[in-house]
Amino acid sequence: MAQEVSMKWSEYVEGSVQCTIFEGEDWVGFFATQGTPDMAASYFNARFRGRWEMSASECCSVCELRPTTWEERCAMAKLFGGCARVSIKLFLDKATLGRLSLDYFGYYSHELRDLWLDFGIELTPKGNIAVLASLAAPHPDSDSECIFRIYSPAGVPITDWTSGWHPIATSGYCGLVAQN
Repeated sequence: MAQEVSMKWSEYVEGSVQCTIFEGEDWVGFFATQGTPDMAASYFNARFRGRWEMSASECCSVCELRPTTWEERCAMAKLFGGCARVSIKLFLDKATLGRLSLDYFGYYSHELRDLWLDFGIELTPKGNIAVLASLAAPHPDSDSECIFRIYSPAGVPITDWTSGWHPIATSGYCGLVAQN
């Protein structure tokens, strides 16, 4: 099977399984040749039941249902290259959230506590994984806040957590070299 994957069911999603845990697996080719987004999602959801879930739209989203390995997360980000949104779950403890000084927890009655949060992921130009969560504005006159960090493909943190309104723009993540 070719390393590059073109999805028959979507003109927007093209990926790769090269150098991932999905490389050489037969299910990838079968998944890519499904005729419609509904068929692709049904096949994917049966294959990854309880771990990942794919929406049935042409510009799909793929959500981690429970924490998986970083190798699998990286493989999903590569497989669903293009316009697909891949999200994962990460645990942030109260101390880490406190250091970020988020308005989200300082307004009204939001309590600072340990949280599992959903993060969107994307591969950086150097092969690392950028994770980003957007927290809702604490009141109508606020903008949402973001939490951002870079991980190696093996899940080793490369940067500290950054918060604010534009953390990606100030992170310098494009220049970070992949670390395994």
